[in-house]
Amino acid sequence: MENTQNNSLNQEELQEELQSLNLQLKEKQEHIEDLETVLETISTRFANSIYQFIEILGSIVAFQEKFYEGSHSRFVSTRAVKLAQALKMTDEEIWQVQVAGLLHDIGKVGFKDAILAKFPQEMNEKEMSYYQTHCELGREILKKFSDFNIIAEIVYQHHEYLDGSGFPQGLRGKQIHPGAQIIAIVNTFHNLVYKNRKENDPRMVSLTTQTTLPPSKVDVGGNRFLTAIGYLHQRAGVLFEKRFVEAFVQIMEEERKALGQKIIVRVPVQKLEPGMVIYQNYYTTAGLLVAASGEVISEDSKRALIRLAEYGAIPANILVMK
Repeated sequence: MENTQNNSLNQEELQEELQSLNLQLKEKQEHIEDLETVLETISTRFANSIYQFIEILGSIVAFQEKFYEGSHSRFVSTRAVKLAQALKMTDEEIWQVQVAGLLHDIGKVGFKDAILAKFPQEMNEKEMSYYQTHCELGREILKKFSDFNIIAEIVYQHHEYLDGSGFPQGLRGKQIHPGAQIIAIVNTFHNLVYKNRKENDPRMVSLTTQTTLPPSKVDVGGNRFLTAIGYLHQRAGVLFEKRFVEAFVQIMEEERKALGQKIIVRVPVQKLEPGMVIYQNYYTTAGLLVAASGEVISEDSKRALIRLAEYGAIPANILVMK
């Protein structure tokens, strides 16, 4: 009888202990879930802060892009991302290329218009020496942020070429970061197509007439596009990684064809969709270009445009091609 009572007590005590342990476990699980929620919130806020910080830097860079048709830095960033994706880079590498593309010319901030308006082929020795400092200046600015170390190196190397003819270090081949090689290709293309220049300048004529245009199936509306594509093809394997050039040309040809099939509509910024294309340049009241003609809308750019519209910096409805 006594043994039966003891066993009953032991079972009750064990059951109570198990209930207590279950309660403690439940409380810990709830605590962990609370911590996860807090960490997720912090992570989201941190990511948003980083994005906003990058956007601010990008806006600063855009101030010195007055000699381009559309936004040079945004074009380089978005097309560099497409190329990095086509080359099967990792998500982190793609992000690095995206930021480096947006900020690759941050070292030019403060440069005089007399320099910014020229192509390197038009510069004298003194101007060229000064111009080349923008790579080092860009790296020094970005190195101040620990998360941007690799991005800083990509920016530093974005004028390096496979054959060692680039600057500032004259790196060759695999010494050049793949991200920098991507930026170099897209940067060169956009400069040839969208930077304002005197069409009869003998130095620029010399550059374009050296280009042997390869067969191309794409139907383009201007000679600059063909010249730029031809130049990249001709320099593939010499200045630029051939595989990178081929992938980039395919991207641009597909994009060009797609643009020809789109219709123009006015859309509220809240209803913008990734893949739509900005039809015309949009500037803030301060004259800052925030959306360039031909820019393909992404989730990130959509959020930025919505914020700008809410602040009254751009119209609530904008023209897009879709």
